[in-house]
Amino acid sequence: MAGKKQFKFKQVDYDNVFKFGSRGVREEDMAFFFDMSPRTFYRYCKYDPRILAEYKKGQMTANAVVAESLFRLATEKENVVAQIFWLKCRARWKENNEIKLTFTQNSYGHNDLSKLSENEFDNLFQKAMETLDEPRKALPGNVRSHKKEPRTSPKPM
Repeated sequence: MAGKKQFKFKQVDYDNVFKFGSRGVREEDMAFFFDMSPRTFYRYCKYDPRILAEYKKGQMTANAVVAESLFRLATEKENVVAQIFWLKCRARWKENNEIKLTFTQNSYGHNDLSKLSENEFDNLFQKAMETLDEPRKALPGNVRSHKKEPRTSPKPM
Protein backbone atom coordinates (compact mmCIF):
# COMPACT_ATOMS: atom_id res chain seq x y z
CA MET A 1 0.00 0.00 0.00
CA ALA A 2 1.59 3.27 -1.10
CA GLY A 3 1.29 6.51 0.82
CA LYS A 4 1.76 7.55 4.41
CA LYS A 5 1.94 5.02 7.22
CA GLN A 6 -1.31 4.67 9.16
CA PHE A 7 -1.11 6.51 12.51
CA LYS A 8 -2.28 4.51 15.54
CA PHE A 9 -3.04 6.32 18.81
CA LYS A 10 -1.37 4.79 21.86
CA GLN A 11 -1.98 5.48 25.55
CA VAL A 12 0.84 8.02 25.59
CA ASP A 13 -0.85 9.87 22.72
CA TYR A 14 -4.15 10.03 24.62
CA ASP A 15 -2.24 11.35 27.63
CA ASN A 16 -0.66 14.02 25.42
CA VAL A 17 -4.06 15.02 24.05
CA PHE A 18 -5.33 15.45 27.63
CA LYS A 19 -2.24 17.47 28.56
CA PHE A 20 -2.56 19.68 25.47
CA GLY A 21 -6.23 20.29 26.23
CA SER A 22 -5.41 21.29 29.80
CA ARG A 23 -2.81 23.78 28.54
CA GLY A 24 -5.02 25.45 25.95
CA VAL A 25 -3.30 23.99 22.88
CA ARG A 26 -5.47 24.23 19.77
CA GLU A 27 -6.47 21.19 17.72
CA GLU A 28 -4.47 22.45 14.72
CA ASP A 29 -1.31 22.57 16.84
CA MET A 30 -1.94 19.05 18.14
CA ALA A 31 -2.23 17.86 14.54
CA PHE A 32 1.20 19.36 13.88
CA PHE A 33 2.59 17.55 16.96
CA PHE A 34 1.22 14.23 15.69
CA ASP A 35 2.65 14.98 12.23
CA MET A 36 -0.66 15.12 10.39
CA SER A 37 -2.85 17.74 8.79
CA PRO A 38 -5.66 19.32 10.83
CA ARG A 39 -8.15 17.64 8.50
CA THR A 40 -6.64 14.22 9.22
CA PHE A 41 -6.62 14.95 12.93
CA TYR A 42 -10.31 15.88 12.84
CA ARG A 43 -11.00 12.65 10.96
CA TYR A 44 -9.21 10.70 13.70
CA CYS A 45 -11.35 12.51 16.30
CA LYS A 46 -14.46 11.47 14.42
CA TYR A 47 -13.49 7.80 14.25
CA ASP A 48 -11.94 7.59 17.71
CA PRO A 49 -14.20 9.44 20.20
CA ARG A 50 -11.65 8.92 22.98
CA ILE A 51 -9.32 11.51 21.38
CA LEU A 52 -11.93 14.26 21.58
CA ALA A 53 -13.03 13.07 25.04
CA GLU A 54 -9.47 13.35 26.38
CA TYR A 55 -9.13 16.82 24.84
CA LYS A 56 -12.43 17.98 26.39
CA LYS A 57 -11.45 16.51 29.79
CA GLY A 58 -8.20 18.46 29.62
CA GLN A 59 -10.05 21.67 28.79
CA MET A 60 -12.52 21.13 31.63
CA THR A 61 -9.66 20.49 34.07
CA ALA A 62 -7.95 23.73 33.08
CA ASN A 63 -11.21 25.68 33.31
CA ALA A 64 -11.87 24.27 36.78
CA VAL A 65 -8.40 25.25 38.02
CA VAL A 66 -8.73 28.80 36.67
CA ALA A 67 -12.29 29.14 37.99
CA GLU A 68 -11.17 28.00 41.44
CA SER A 69 -8.33 30.51 41.43
CA LEU A 70 -10.63 33.30 40.27
CA PHE A 71 -13.20 32.35 42.90
CA ARG A 72 -10.53 32.52 45.63
CA LEU A 73 -9.43 35.93 44.37
CA ALA A 74 -13.02 37.18 44.38
CA THR A 75 -13.99 35.82 47.80
CA GLU A 76 -10.89 35.49 49.98
CA LYS A 77 -8.74 38.28 48.58
CA GLU A 78 -11.75 40.56 47.90
CA ASN A 79 -10.39 41.44 44.45
CA VAL A 80 -13.09 43.69 42.97
CA VAL A 81 -12.03 43.03 39.38
CA ALA A 82 -12.30 39.28 39.97
CA GLN A 83 -15.70 39.77 41.60
CA ILE A 84 -17.02 41.79 38.66
CA PHE A 85 -15.59 39.33 36.13
CA TRP A 86 -17.16 36.40 37.99
CA LEU A 87 -20.54 38.11 38.16
CA LYS A 88 -20.47 39.03 34.49
CA CYS A 89 -19.62 35.48 33.46
CA ARG A 90 -21.53 33.42 35.99
CA ALA A 91 -24.39 35.69 37.09
CA ARG A 92 -24.93 37.26 33.65
CA TRP A 93 -24.32 40.80 34.81
CA LYS A 94 -24.12 43.27 31.95
CA GLU A 95 -22.71 46.71 31.51
CA ASN A 96 -25.11 48.88 29.63
CA ASN A 97 -23.51 52.12 28.55
CA GLU A 98 -26.10 52.63 25.86
CA ILE A 99 -28.84 55.19 26.26
CA LYS A 100 -31.80 54.88 23.94
CA LEU A 101 -34.21 57.73 23.55
CA THR A 102 -37.30 57.22 21.50
CA PHE A 103 -39.03 60.22 20.09
CA THR A 104 -42.40 60.14 18.46
CA GLN A 105 -44.04 63.44 19.23
CA ASN A 106 -43.12 65.85 22.00
CA SER A 107 -45.48 67.79 24.21
CA TYR A 108 -45.16 70.79 21.86
CA GLY A 109 -46.78 68.86 19.02
CA HIS A 110 -43.62 68.63 16.88
CA ASN A 111 -42.23 65.43 15.36
CA ASP A 112 -38.97 67.09 14.37
CA LEU A 113 -36.57 68.46 17.00
CA SER A 114 -35.22 70.99 14.53
CA LYS A 115 -38.60 72.74 14.54
CA LEU A 116 -38.46 73.44 18.29
CA SER A 117 -37.56 76.85 19.56
CA GLU A 118 -34.41 77.07 21.67
CA ASN A 119 -36.47 77.41 24.85
CA GLU A 120 -38.69 74.40 23.94
CA PHE A 121 -35.62 72.31 23.17
CA ASP A 122 -33.94 73.29 26.47
CA ASN A 123 -37.08 72.32 28.41
CA LEU A 124 -37.33 68.99 26.60
CA PHE A 125 -33.63 68.30 27.13
CA GLN A 126 -33.93 69.10 30.86
CA LYS A 127 -36.85 66.64 31.22
CA ALA A 128 -34.86 63.94 29.44
CA MET A 129 -31.85 64.47 31.72
CA GLU A 130 -34.05 64.29 34.83
CA THR A 131 -35.56 61.04 33.57
CA LEU A 132 -32.11 59.57 32.96
CA ASP A 133 -30.91 60.73 36.39
CA GLU A 134 -33.71 58.95 38.32
CA PRO A 135 -32.07 55.49 38.41
CA ARG A 136 -28.81 57.00 39.70
CA LYS A 137 -30.53 58.64 42.65
CA ALA A 138 -31.81 55.27 43.81
CA LEU A 139 -28.35 53.66 44.01
CA PRO A 140 -27.01 53.01 47.53
CA GLY A 141 -24.07 55.18 48.53
CA ASN A 142 -24.76 57.71 45.78
CA VAL A 143 -22.98 61.01 46.20
CA ARG A 144 -26.24 62.90 45.90
CA SER A 145 -27.93 60.95 48.69
CA HIS A 146 -25.26 62.06 51.25
CA LYS A 147 -25.65 58.67 52.94
CA LYS A 148 -22.84 56.16 52.89
CA GLU A 149 -23.84 52.53 53.13
CA PRO A 150 -21.54 50.51 55.40
CA ARG A 151 -19.18 48.35 53.40
CA THR A 152 -19.31 44.69 54.27
CA SER A 153 -17.05 41.94 53.04
CA PRO A 154 -18.55 38.81 51.52
CA LYS A 155 -19.17 35.96 53.94
CA PRO A 156 -16.86 32.95 53.52
CA MET A 157 -18.54 29.82 52.24
